Amino acid sequence: VGSEMCIRDRPYRGGTLMMKAYGMIVHGLKAIKIEVESSISRGIPHCNVIGYGNTIVKEAILRVRSAIESSGLEYPMSRITINLAPADIPKRGSQLELAMAISLLAASGQVFDGELENTCFVGELSLDGKINPCKGILAILLEAKEKKFKNVIIPKANVHEAELVDGINIYTFGKLADVVNFVNKKQTPDKIKHKSRFLSGNNFSKDFSDIKGQEAAKRAILIAVAGGHPILMVGSPGVGKSMLAERVPGIMPPLEQDEIIESGVIRSVSRESLNEEFTSTPPFRRPSVNISIPSLLGSGYPPRPGEITMAHKGVLFLEEINEMNRLAVDALRVPLDRKSVCLNKRGEVFNYPADFLLISCANPCKCGYLHSPKKECTCTASELATYKARLSGPISDRIDIHIFVTEPDFDEFTSSEGLSSADMRSMVLKVRKLQSERYTREEFKLNSSIYDNKIAKYCSFDREGEAFIEKAYKALNLSPRSMVKIRKISRTIADLDESKEIKLKHISEAIQFRQRW
Repeated sequence: VGSEMCIRDRPYRGGTLMMKAYGMIVHGLKAIKIEVESSISRGIPHCNVIGYGNTIVKEAILRVRSAIESSGLEYPMSRITINLAPADIPKRGSQLELAMAISLLAASGQVFDGELENTCFVGELSLDGKINPCKGILAILLEAKEKKFKNVIIPKANVHEAELVDGINIYTFGKLADVVNFVNKKQTPDKIKHKSRFLSGNNFSKDFSDIKGQEAAKRAILIAVAGGHPILMVGSPGVGKSMLAERVPGIMPPLEQDEIIESGVIRSVSRESLNEEFTSTPPFRRPSVNISIPSLLGSGYPPRPGEITMAHKGVLFLEEINEMNRLAVDALRVPLDRKSVCLNKRGEVFNYPADFLLISCANPCKCGYLHSPKKECTCTASELATYKARLSGPISDRIDIHIFVTEPDFDEFTSSEGLSSADMRSMVLKVRKLQSERYTREEFKLNSSIYDNKIAKYCSFDREGEAFIEKAYKALNLSPRSMVKIRKISRTIADLDESKEIKLKHISEAIQFRQRW
C-alpha cells in the first residue's frame, strides 16, 4: 500500500492526522498496556511527549527520530504530539520507543495500520535504527497474552524470554526497518517456538562428594532442604561452611514450569535474563556482607526486586551473618514467615514473592576459633557477648536448624566418600513427593510452612514423645516458637525415615538442632 493511499484513508479533522499503536511498560513485577497516540498537525516542527513520562521517556523522541531517519524512512517535519495513555500512570524506561516510532510512521502514512490494533510493540531504539533489549519482556509477554494480543514484537536479544510463553505469536527483530516491513506485509519471519523443556538441575557442577568428612553437617543440610527449613552453620574459618552452602542448589528439586516462569519474570524485571538461557536449576543468591536494607528487600520506584525476591524458589546464602548490618538481617523476619515482602512506595503497595531457603553461616566468635581444638580463642568475654548479640534473638529463633561445624580429622580426608549430591537429591525428591501428596488439599507444600492450626494434625507426638518434649521445654528454656519448629523438623526427619509416625528418635534429633552456640 502506497503512502498516498494510507494518508488519504486516514480520518482527517482540522488538518490533523492521528494514529495509535500499543506498547507495554513494567510496573513492579507486572506489565501495563499503554496506548501510544501520535498526532501530526500543521505548525512549527516540534514534538511533545505527554502522558506522565519521566526523563527517559521524554528523551525517547530524539532516539526515535534518529532511528527513523537511519532506517531510510521519513521523519515528519510538522507539529507532533505523542500521548501515552492512560495519562495517570507514571511511565518509566525505554520499552515504548518502538511503539512510538510505529505510531508516528503510521500517522505519517509510511506504515499500513491494518494489524496495529492486534499487535504490541516493545523495544528500545538506538540512533542507527537497531532495536536494543529491554527489561521486563517476560512480564510484558504474559500481560500481552492476557490482553488477547495476536502478535507481539520484541527485541531479538530477548529471545530466551520469549521461549517461555506459548499461545501467542511472538516475533523478534533487530532493526526498525525490519519491523516496518513486517507490518507492511513485506516480510514474514518465523514465530518464536515455545520451549517446553529446560536444562535439568541435575547438571549442577558442584557436588557434595567433593567435601570429605562433615557428614553431620550434610545430614543437617539434607533435613533443611527436604523440609525447607532455614539453617545456620557456625564454625571456625576454613571448616567448609561456604563449600557446603554452595552445593545446596544441586540437591534441590528442579523448578516446575510455572516456577521457571515466575523466577524468569523476576530476573527479567531485574535485567538479569539477557543472553541467558533459563534452566530448572533453583537460583542461588549470595549478597555481600555490607548489603543494605533496600538492596535486600527492594528499592526504587517502581521497586526493583531485592536479593530475597531474586532468591525466590531458590537459596539465599548469607555468609558471615554476624558481620552483616543487623537491621538488614532483622528485616528478614517477616519475609521468612510470610514468604513474601511488602513494599510501600509513593502510596502504592507492591507485594513481591520471597519464598527462599535461607542458608547462613557465622564464625563462633570475633577471632573465629572459639571451641577450636587446634587454635586458642583470643576473644574476651565482653567481645564474645557483643559478637553473639549481633544476631538478634527474634531472627535466630526463626532459623529452624542450628549446627556447629567442626574441623574434620585427617583420617576423614582419606576415608571413603560420604554422601554425594546424587544420593542427597534422591532422598530430597522422595521426601518432597511425600509432602506433596500429604498436603494436596492444603495451601502449603513443605513441612516448614505448616500452618499453626495444622500442627496438631500433621506433627502430633505419642504419649512418650509429648512427655519427652515437655522435659526438654523446661530443661532447655525453649520458646513456644522453638516448640513449633521442633515439631516441624521432627516431621521432616520422620519423612526421611519413611515413617508415618514421629518417633522419639526423630524428636531427639530435632531438639539437637535447636541448640544455639
